[in-house]
Amino acid sequence: MNKHFFTGLCFLLMILSLSSCKKDSSLLNIDNLKSDKWKITYIKLNNTDVTSDYTSYEFKFKDTDVVTIYSASSSTVDGIYKVNTTVNPETVTFTIGSDASLMKLNNVWNVVEATATQIKFQNKNNSNDVATFQKV
Repeated sequence: MNKHFFTGLCFLLMILSLSSCKKDSSLLNIDNLKSDKWKITYIKLNNTDVTSDYTSYEFKFKDTDVVTIYSASSSTVDGIYKVNTTVNPETVTFTIGSDASLMKLNNVWNVVEATATQIKFQNKNNSNDVATFQKV
């Protein structure tokens, strides 16, 4: 009797310990996002490929939810980004002002795919709008 009780108790404790383990299932690695600069290698807005409008920009995501965008013309623009990993799909919201091209990024973007070197986004409100960021 004690042997069955002990075996059952061990099985119960094992199940409870496994159920309390939480796996980090976040698709977007925030530390990776902040580690280097990123550039847009593909972007389609309103069913039009506008990648050439963004090739001169590099994006640096900072700890303070600020994204600094550097351009080849040596000007910089600051904006705000908010990452939400508690929703599925995860989202990144951009709020960037003062530059007409960059303001087109102002929206909530679903994270479709994320690796150490590439992030693919899809506009939450318009699934035809997509963007690919590549680590520089």
